Amino acid sequence: SWSLILYLASRLGEPGLVAAYRRIAGEGRPTDPARDALVREATGVEVAELVRGWQGFLREGFP
Repeated sequence: SWSLILYLASRLGEPGLVAAYRRIAGEGRPTDPARDALVREATGVEVAELVRGWQGFLREGFP
């Protein structure tokens, strides 16, 4: 979703967003545990925390 990209850019900055995308997308189709580890490595937070932050971003009305 575009709103997730906007949220990640607001948290990580553009260079961080690009790095996170490349890290996660570069792994093809990882298993759920591997995907969760990639998200944690790329964003610094667990998937559940990322989703909660994104939900808050949506409630606040993203730019």
